[in-house]
Amino acid sequence: MSDDKIAIAEIFHSIQGEGLYAGVPAIFVRLAGCNLTCPGWGTTGCDTTEVWRHTWKKLTPEETIVHIRSEWPNTEGWHLIITGGEPTLQWNLVSRLAYQANTYAGHYVVELETNGTIMPGSYPDHIALITCSPKLMSAGNPLKKAYVPEVLRYFAGLQHVDVVWKFVVQKEEDLEEVDLRYVRTFGLDKKEVYLMPEGATCEAIQEHSKQVVEWCKKYGYRYSPRLQLSIWDKATGV
Repeated sequence: MSDDKIAIAEIFHSIQGEGLYAGVPAIFVRLAGCNLTCPGWGTTGCDTTEVWRHTWKKLTPEETIVHIRSEWPNTEGWHLIITGGEPTLQWNLVSRLAYQANTYAGHYVVELETNGTIMPGSYPDHIALITCSPKLMSAGNPLKKAYVPEVLRYFAGLQHVDVVWKFVVQKEEDLEEVDLRYVRTFGLDKKEVYLMPEGATCEAIQEHSKQVVEWCKKYGYRYSPRLQLSIWDKATGV
């Protein structure tokens, strides 16, 4: 990758489909590349793999903002969501992008989505919300790759940055892992923990959602929809 250009898989205009700000209009910058593949999720594994494995464009952070402002000029004050793939693989450029978006480009509210396995190279200034989405063992990644305690402890201890936690769950045993390996170990507030049904299609999400809601009621977590699948039956570009 170029030293000063971000490898971008896609940029699109939609609503946030998941987590704390589900339903909020947003610009998405999906970065290319990830260090996990999640082969345990259904028959296809990660539902965005086909996008983040390819680079649509390489742009500097400044060029990325120019592109967004030219394509969607009336989005000042909106949310800008940096996702992937895994954005922390390109941390220095992500940090620059957040700075540009928050300071010079209409003061976007910057959200970062991460799997919590890579330590940021600097404090996440200019990022308003970090959604940390660790991958449970049911996702099929090796434990030593998917669970990096020092990184998770760092995110759990951040000050002046909102952090929420989002877990894709398939079975009730996943809730034991959420509780023991994450909530208790890092002292997470259950009001900041979201459970999201696993699935890569609208049909799968509808099938699993009711059960996940029941687990939220039983264990005191919050429920996250997957609006991109429920509305468009697509995981990327919408």
